[in-house]
Parts: sequence; structure tokens; C-alpha cells
Amino acid sequence: METCAQCQRINEKPCRPFCVNVLSGCTHQMLDSEGAWKVTTESMIKLANQLNHRQNLVSALQPIPVLISEAIMYFQEKRDYITNKMIGKCLLDISDFGLRRKRSPRLKHIPVITSKKSRDHLILNQMFQSFISKMEEWSVFFGNVPEKLCGEEEWASEDENKCWNGTEIGSYNLPVVNYTHPFKNPEYQGADFLTFRGNYIEERQTTKMRALETPPALVASHDENILHTSGKPTRKLKLLSNHTQ
Repeated sequence: METCAQCQRINEKPCRPFCVNVLSGCTHQMLDSEGAWKVTTESMIKLANQLNHRQNLVSALQPIPVLISEAIMYFQEKRDYITNKMIGKCLLDISDFGLRRKRSPRLKHIPVITSKKSRDHLILNQMFQSFISKMEEWSVFFGNVPEKLCGEEEWASEDENKCWNGTEIGSYNLPVVNYTHPFKNPEYQGADFLTFRGNYIEERQTTKMRALETPPALVASHDENILHTSGKPTRKLKLLSNHTQ
């Protein structure tokens, strides 16, 4: 695109619409991945939204310090009962072990660890928001390749009336065709025009596989304690504060 006009000793850069049509035709086979890529990015955005809200890791782990503190306090209050019960359950010969009496005054209660406000949740939220914004920006990556490249000054002229339109210096009056209709592209010359039929096959297959694998992770469930990953439900870890009597 930078040098095609020089074949006729013309130094003007291509018109942007002409550039878009030519690149859309050249990259037609690569654009076949657009549908699968869009499905993948949409699934990733939904997954990120779920992890950022209902299934947020920081929110799930925040109660742990409080639960540990409560468990220690409970053990201090009933240490004799728990100790003898452990001996009765774990030792074969318990004839030498009776109910133990208190050997020392009750230990002071360890203060409950309250979860202080931290930046962890905010940082994680910002990371998810940044990821979602990037995914939304690149959701039409393949379809935007011609527009992005031809939007750069190095590739095409900013002056639409003084540019190389494929035949001469002047404006480009042919319609700009969307990548979804390649055979209506006025610059697309069919099967003999720079086809990449044998290229990008592996990339397209990989992208389509990702598009098929990601949606199962988003299967909704009425049970909020079940998170579906890779199509198999996995019960989330529950931290129970109920004490065994």
C-alpha cells in the first residue's frame, strides 16, 4: 500500500477508503476468525464480571481471620473437654487418661481480628475493570485491522481529494465494503487475489476451540455456592463458624 502508486511514478499515498478495501480483501481469510474471536472475548468479559462480583476471591477470603480468632477463643473456653475428647478418639489406651482438670487460670481471650479496610479489593476491582475494557476494545480485533492500519498516516493519505485511488490522483468514489461481504468488495478479485486459504488454519481452529471451551464456565446455577468450570460443577469452599458441640 505504501509503494503501489510508485509503479506509475506517483508519490501520493493511497486514499483511505481504497486502502481499507484492499486490506479487507487481502486479510479476508484471517477475518474468518472474527466470529469465534468475538464469542471468546464476550465469554471472557462475562467471566471477569462474575469473578469481580458474586465470586470475588477477596470477599470469600476476608472472613478467615475472624473465624480463626473465634475458633481459638472457643478452644480456650473448652480446652479441657476438647483435649480429653481428642485423647479418647486418637489414643488406643485411654485408661491412664481421666478427665483433666484445669492446671492454670483461663487464658486471656485473643481479641477478634476485624477485617480492616484495605486496598486489596479496590486493586482487584481495578484489574478486572482494566481487563474488561481491553477485551471490549479488542473484541473486533480482526475486523478492525484494515481500519486501524489505514487510519495511520504512514499507510494512507489524510487528504481524500488528493490521494491515489488505484488508477489516478483523486478521490475514491467506490463504496467501502464491510469485511463480512468480501465478494462485494470492488477491490477483491476473487480466488486469485492474494488468498490465504492455506494460512491461519491453525489460528482459526485454536480460536474456535477457545470459543467453545469458554461458555461452559459461565453456566448459571441457582446455587450460588457452585461454580462451574470446564463444564464440571465444583462446590466452593465454605467456612463454617458453627462450633461442634
